[in-house]
Amino acid sequence: MRNRERYVRVGIILMAALLIVTGAVVVFSRFSYGKEWADYDRVYQTEKGAAIFVHNSQTSYHAVCRDGQVYLPVELVISEVDDRFYLGTDKVLMYTLPKETVEVSPGQKSFSVGGEVTEALWPICIEENGAVYVTAAFVEKLVDVEVFYYDEPERVLILPGSRAENRATAGRKAQVRVLAGRKSPILAELKAGDTVYVLSRHGDWQRVRTTDGFIGYVPMAALEDPVSDAFVSEFVQPDYTGAGAEIDGPVRMVWHQVFVREANDMLEEYLEHAEGLNVISPTWYALADEVGGITSLAERWYVEKAHELGLAVWGLVNDFDTKVDKFALLSDTTSRRMLISNLIAEAREVGLDGINIDFELIDSETGVHFLQFIRELSVECRREGLVLSVDNYSLVGGRPWYDVAEQSVMADFVIMMGYDEHWAGGAAGSTASIGFTKTTISLALNKVPAEKLIHGIPFYTRVWGDENGKNVSSTAAGMAAAKELLEKNGAELKWLPGEGQFFGEYVSEGIRYRIWLEDTTSLKLKLDLIEANGLAGVACWKLGLEDEAVWPLIADCLD
Repeated sequence: MRNRERYVRVGIILMAALLIVTGAVVVFSRFSYGKEWADYDRVYQTEKGAAIFVHNSQTSYHAVCRDGQVYLPVELVISEVDDRFYLGTDKVLMYTLPKETVEVSPGQKSFSVGGEVTEALWPICIEENGAVYVTAAFVEKLVDVEVFYYDEPERVLILPGSRAENRATAGRKAQVRVLAGRKSPILAELKAGDTVYVLSRHGDWQRVRTTDGFIGYVPMAALEDPVSDAFVSEFVQPDYTGAGAEIDGPVRMVWHQVFVREANDMLEEYLEHAEGLNVISPTWYALADEVGGITSLAERWYVEKAHELGLAVWGLVNDFDTKVDKFALLSDTTSRRMLISNLIAEAREVGLDGINIDFELIDSETGVHFLQFIRELSVECRREGLVLSVDNYSLVGGRPWYDVAEQSVMADFVIMMGYDEHWAGGAAGSTASIGFTKTTISLALNKVPAEKLIHGIPFYTRVWGDENGKNVSSTAAGMAAAKELLEKNGAELKWLPGEGQFFGEYVSEGIRYRIWLEDTTSLKLKLDLIEANGLAGVACWKLGLEDEAVWPLIADCLD
């Protein structure tokens, strides 16, 4: 009996010891640091080339290393570094500066910037498996970035040339791990005194970059308090400020729609009471074909007469001919530059002060080529002393491919057409309510500096006809014509505070007609917003539809 009790006691002791040992092993296993090293080939996918990090984040792209040079995928450069780089359909890589467009083709071994030619022993661009790559040195020449190369394994790090970073010192030996966890594989080891750059905090871990280019996680306790380092590059940012003719005060512009050359003869009659204007934009030019041709209704005497009246003339070119393939025109370098050459030749011929681009039919596929057209045209306009302005739909409707932020860098003015809130074929409503105006201006100011933003206002409204609640017609009417329709039909005007407009309706021959009226009251609210936001000015669509009372209003509000 005693032996049995002794055996039981021994068993209990052994079992307890086993549990203690097992627990210790579990605890040690759980809280100890893993010793497994990362598989670099898997982490960096080195079989695809050198992994690329931009702003300390790994991308899906890989660099190609040839003849001691690092070649970056152009697709990465455009999407992650600077989308001002442009790759044409002919595989020519371009970057537009204020006075020139720098360009290189695959295999080319030299390039010129500001008249300075850089010669290399290797191609600036190469093409492999259908993709175009460019040397890091070329990118560093044009953009304020630094490109660092590391081997074993091959990695490329791209950082802003001028930047602030937090530098810390390892207080003890530690490992840099793939993820923020004790068991995560090791990327690199730190010795006491080693320097790292702290990127962010994740609980008890810090995300860091080592001096040899590994980016991973270190326990926060292993690092001493970071200090800030400032890196200031010698890169000089290009100045894209325009060189157009001086405008006296805020821009007070009106578009003059010209369908036939004889319409030019209406200039003086239209401007008889148009005080306060300083810019007129006749709609003279249109795209004619896919190789850069344009049609013209321009006449020099018109420009000379406008100058006598104190007006600058910005000739408008539109893309309304749907038979012209805009993608084919703008994506081809030769055709795009022929279009620019023709516009500049016209400006010289008739003495224009500026060019107004009114391309309203650009689709998302063509957007990148349209922007390159604006860039290249801006170079020529600076050389010629021409004002460059670009018309845009309200950003309420989207169309991000027009990229008004980039337009505002290249062009002197971005014009937001603050009308067509409701249009023919859509639901009935105001052409430009005060709410729509506020939102249009607000969205534009998020992307365009106020001193470059011109807001467009309408000299027209729409007459909406509906039968049994269904729209049957929608026609544009000038300010005076719309008001006359309401008065003639005995419509009672009602002020709509939300729209900032008077509203009237009447019935004729069984059809109900509704008008959200544009008059001096509604336009003053819009002009007050333009002035309050410090915008560059106003553009009015269109000459001949206005009530004469708007002219002193425009002159007074934007004086």
